[in-house]
Parts: sequence; structure tokens; C-alpha cells
Amino acid sequence: MAEENGQKPAIPPNQTLYIRNINEKVKPDELRKDLFLLFSTHGELLEINIKKSHKMRGQAFVVFKELSQAADAMHALQRFPFMGRELDIHFARTSSDILGKRRAEPKAPPREKAKKAERQEPVQPVVTNVLKVVDLPKEVTAGMLEELFKQYPGYNRGTLLAEKALAFIEYLNEEQATMALRGLKGFQLMPGRTLQVDYAPVELSLIHICRCRRLLTCRSRWSPYH
Repeated sequence: MAEENGQKPAIPPNQTLYIRNINEKVKPDELRKDLFLLFSTHGELLEINIKKSHKMRGQAFVVFKELSQAADAMHALQRFPFMGRELDIHFARTSSDILGKRRAEPKAPPREKAKKAERQEPVQPVVTNVLKVVDLPKEVTAGMLEELFKQYPGYNRGTLLAEKALAFIEYLNEEQATMALRGLKGFQLMPGRTLQVDYAPVELSLIHICRCRRLLTCRSRWSPYH
């Protein structure tokens, strides 16, 4: 019916988001890391696809593991200020190749899965100088987090994304971040709520955390240099 009226049919919701109106001056590698930082707060990412052709400049595709995560990200970040422009986000018309490959992979029988899990060695976390704090109670403020983390040597700065109950804490080196992680992991913030902290993904290097403070334009953020 939509096609008969000269309108394009609606695109069904899917795991792949099509993003437009991105600052074209940013290099693809830097853009991929910044998009990861922004969109990974909404769920597990499978792929970030940035075409290098002139026709596709200022555009990107972000693929989530779950449809609900993609829908949440599109709703939360629509018109979000990013690198001096407002993001224009839609569901992609075609799904990513990586999703087709995941569907095509044969599923192992339960017993085989269990045996494989037993053979696998535990995955060691990647140590970085940036810590990620998740599931923060709404009562927690930037000042409270700063007081907690700056008692450990090497504290540099922090960024609080209050709307996502998420924070990133940056130390000068990995050893200092590890010391703070060991000291504060499981710390009781308030009755029934403990601090959930771990190493941030390796993509979040020091320079990108610093840029995050400028790109995300968070209302709740702090730095010891303010």
C-alpha cells in the first residue's frame, strides 16, 4: 500500500543501525573507536562498519547482538550531539553480513558444548589504565566517585554518564588502575549496592577517554583540573 502511494515501505526493526550526519573530517579509525565508546553503553556490539568511499562519508553502520539493544540505542541517541553534529539514526535496510554468518554457524549439541567449555581456559581480562563502573545507583554523584577513586595514586580524571548509570575512571598507568580496582571492587556504596568496577575495553585508550568528555557533552562529568 505504501508503494502504491509513492512512499517507501517502512524498514522493519533489526540489529543494524544506519547512522548519518557524522562529522566527515574525522578519520575512520578514530571514528570507529568513538562510535564504540558511545554505542557500547547500550549493549554488545558485533561490528562497526565505516565505508571509506567519498559517497559514504559521514555515514556508518553499527551492529548490535540483540534487536532490543539496537532499538534502545536508536531511541536514546537520536539527534545526540556528536563531534559538533546531531546524529541521524535509522534501522538499516539490509542486515550486516556478520549476522548471516552467526545464523549459519551450526549449533553444537549440549554435551559437546559442555565438553568444549570444560576444555577452554578462563579468559584473562585485558588490563588498561581506564576503569569502567556500571550499574551505578542514581544517588551516586560525580563528587562521590571522585572522592572514592582519587584516594589511590595516579588518579587522572573521570567521566560520569549519569543517564546510563555508567562512569569511566582514568589513571596514569595500568598498575595504578589495577590497585584501585582491587581496592574498590565490591565496595559497598549503600545498603544492598556494591561498586561494580572492571577494566574498560582496550579500545578506550587515554586519548579517546579525553575526547569522550568533549564529544558526549555529558551534563554530569568531572575532572580534577576543573
